[in-house]
Amino acid sequence: MNAFGRLIFFLIVGVLAGCANKPAHNEPVVQYTVTQHDQGAFPSQSMHGRVLFLQCPGGYEFPAYIQKDTAWLFLPEGTKRLVSGKSTGGDHYSNGEYSFLVGKDDAVLIVDGLAVKQCRNNEKKAVWEEAKLRGADFRAVGIKGEWSLELSLEGNTVFIGDQGNTRILFKTPDPIIDREKMTSTYNMNNGEHHLVVKIEGKSCHDPISGQLFDTSVTLHLDKQVLKGCGRAFKPF
Repeated sequence: MNAFGRLIFFLIVGVLAGCANKPAHNEPVVQYTVTQHDQGAFPSQSMHGRVLFLQCPGGYEFPAYIQKDTAWLFLPEGTKRLVSGKSTGGDHYSNGEYSFLVGKDDAVLIVDGLAVKQCRNNEKKAVWEEAKLRGADFRAVGIKGEWSLELSLEGNTVFIGDQGNTRILFKTPDPIIDREKMTSTYNMNNGEHHLVVKIEGKSCHDPISGQLFDTSVTLHLDKQVLKGCGRAFKPF
């Protein structure tokens, strides 16, 4: 049964009763950095949850960070914290004003018990939101999708290759900036590996996802030269 089907079931049995009640004021504000990037930048170790990028009819879209008992929804109208309903198996969340039902690849958002939005997860965008939530300031991917890199300006840089089997951690140094050539270069060494990351301010097309990025990236990892595209989550 998809998320919308389960929603109808819960409405029938009364699980969503009372969802029109107004939430308390002064709801806590959550920044995108849920965990520090340099405390473990791998999804299984640092997030302890699930990140979705949900796209709904009418161009309404938002990231969501789902934990066992809590869901953070970064909605266009503001950040909302919802808690899990005990009788719904852990995939229904509510705060009184908003109710949220999560499926494998879809979700339903209800506002004030009336407005229903049925949304689909965009996995390609979700991985970028997950990196942002881990605290990365910049993320790059290989042209063929064979590697990725996450860089935190005040933390660590993580190179992930071989479809996730190779993970190498570096302390992020200060960059060498050439404003005329529009490049930022990071020269790193962790004692076992040497990595140079060159970020250029020219557009880059990723043939795998079809996305167009603002920056081109060249990595020199030991004796390898790797090309890719990247995107900053904040100005460099």
